[in-house]
Amino acid sequence: MKIFVDFDDTLARSSETVVKYLNQRYGLNKTADDVHDWCFRSIWKYMNPLLVEVIFASDFFWSDIRLFDKAVDILRGHEVTLCTCGSKKNLERKRKFIADNNLGYAEAFVDISDGTKSGKDKRDFDMSGAIQIDDRVDSLLYTNAAVKILFKNGHNHTWQIVPAGSGIYAVDTWDEIEEIVRWFNDNQSLPAYR
Repeated sequence: MKIFVDFDDTLARSSETVVKYLNQRYGLNKTADDVHDWCFRSIWKYMNPLLVEVIFASDFFWSDIRLFDKAVDILRGHEVTLCTCGSKKNLERKRKFIADNNLGYAEAFVDISDGTKSGKDKRDFDMSGAIQIDDRVDSLLYTNAAVKILFKNGHNHTWQIVPAGSGIYAVDTWDEIEEIVRWFNDNQSLPAYR
């Protein structure tokens, strides 16, 4: 089964790592549950997109990043493509992370260096007949994935509000993702793209 999975806050605990960095750097006492915006201004009010880009490409981030428990095991045996956005440096580090951890995932990268997209958007990749897993509704809505799974991880962020009739499965754990993947794998049929 083909699966397209996002990296940040879907496969990997990226917000936790960024918050840990900001706590150490600025003497804060925040958790990932305090994150309420992509730019992390809810953690430190002076954050900006350039600083986010720098942190996501930093040695600190890549030496501390952890994957969600069970995620790799659940994806094992499937044809996995890492479908993710990032700056050129961040994407290079993601590529190295895939190789260093022997994940064997294909890449569908969207370069958003300096706040501008160059090349494809997630909706431009052919996901027909595949499952897509992401933590953002806007990254799921306009793709042609047959099954779309929103990984909320116990949150209810503004970017995780599922529109009525969208056909998106909202889950909080990788155990729930495993159930959905297993069901579609066992039934050998994915719903047609609407």
